[in-house]
Amino acid sequence: LKTQFLANMSHELRTPLNSIIGFSRVILKGIVGPVTPEQEHDLTAIYNSGRHLLTLINDILDIARIEAGKMALILEEVDVKEVAL
Repeated sequence: LKTQFLANMSHELRTPLNSIIGFSRVILKGIVGPVTPEQEHDLTAIYNSGRHLLTLINDILDIARIEAGKMALILEEVDVKEVAL
């Protein structure tokens, strides 16, 4: 029940969040007209915060999938030095 709730909630949050991220980027790039330095600062904060929140939501969704047994994990040896770079 918890896993299904997390999956549903994650999907419901991602849709409007993707719009916020997309439109803030469009405005930030000046596609709809020029932006002032203050607007650019605020839009950058909106965009970066949206991306961060989307990463968190995707992580929650991944955990829900793992707990539900719907995500296959592939275990393999890796060189820690390569992964850390």
